Amino acid sequence: MRVALTGATGFLGRYLVDALLAKGFEVVGVARDPDRVPELRDRIALRRADLLEPRTLVAALEGVDALVSNAALFSLSEGSPAAYTRVNVEGTQNLLAAAREGGLRRLVHVSSVAVYKGLPFFPADERHAQWSERDRPSRFTAYAISKALSEQECWRSCARDGIALTTVRPSAIYGAFDPNFTRVLRRWLAWPIVPAPVLARLPFVYAGDVADAVAECLARPSSIGRAYNVAGEPCSPRALAQAFYAAGGGPKRPLVPVPLPLFRRFESAAAVRDLGFRNRPLVEGFRDLLVRERAAGPSRML
Repeated sequence: MRVALTGATGFLGRYLVDALLAKGFEVVGVARDPDRVPELRDRIALRRADLLEPRTLVAALEGVDALVSNAALFSLSEGSPAAYTRVNVEGTQNLLAAAREGGLRRLVHVSSVAVYKGLPFFPADERHAQWSERDRPSRFTAYAISKALSEQECWRSCARDGIALTTVRPSAIYGAFDPNFTRVLRRWLAWPIVPAPVLARLPFVYAGDVADAVAECLARPSSIGRAYNVAGEPCSPRALAQAFYAAGGGPKRPLVPVPLPLFRRFESAAAVRDLGFRNRPLVEGFRDLLVRERAAGPSRML
């Protein structure tokens, strides 16, 4: 099967290339700048396209059998509500229109657990209420609302156009070349004294495990019509720091407890059952992260 992958040169995209190739798929990488990761050219075909330029998407999807919709805007430091709507919602609409024009019949969409609104203290499963177009985006909710609307657009469009759809909803992803969570983690753990919230528990998932789940969706027809949470177990900032240090991520710093109540948990039982999903231990994930970045050389590390 020939699979187009948007965002192929991005953080998660590089893991998706590995996972899809390992499953025997022929991969066509779609990116705004195919030259960003030149070593990919030795492994996959690369085509230039932009979510906001519809005709480039039509050309990029020519001759493919399936699509992994991975490209999206996400930033911990910037990104206006208008930008999130333009890229994540309107860009997804453009991509779906190109898929329809190209006659594609299979799509896996990378969504997020951010689609869930009003999260409770008990684990949220795939049936939990989502943000909708009735919600007004703010600086703090714009990304979440845009991801909810883009996934909802996928379900509507694919139902209308006869495209078999699966969506995957990861929790916070960490991994090599990550410009968001992992970059912030490194800066936090480099402080001379590291503040460690003692009442916080957050679920982190390794990028390689998300990518494996996406590839399994394509390989398993039983996943069609399903949405899957792929989330790690909630962990404390102290456990996160200790795992990073244990993996060789840097010299240990003293951790100082500070009170900050924050808890999130998501139920991934369906992905475990249907896809064989496994979120590797933090130390194992950090070790793989460091191996990948060191192999790429200092100029490519974040």
